[in-house]
Amino acid sequence: MGRERKSPLEVSKHWMQLQKDPPGFTVDSIKDKGRGIRTLQKRVKGDFLLHYAGELISEEEGEQRENDDSSGFRYFFR
Repeated sequence: MGRERKSPLEVSKHWMQLQKDPPGFTVDSIKDKGRGIRTLQKRVKGDFLLHYAGELISEEEGEQRENDDSSGFRYFFR
């Protein structure tokens, strides 16, 4: 039998307490897109990946900020 999988919530709490991201990722240049994060390890659905510490705003707020002062960088989450 395989090793029991840890809860993604518990894994996320562990890395957030350390204030670090787990190993196994690299920043890479993606053609026609810019910079992105790639995994170096096999992942399965439901795995904890990374902790996002930035500000979460609505789509409307994002549009307004881009109209006021475009940064050239936008990130979308679902």
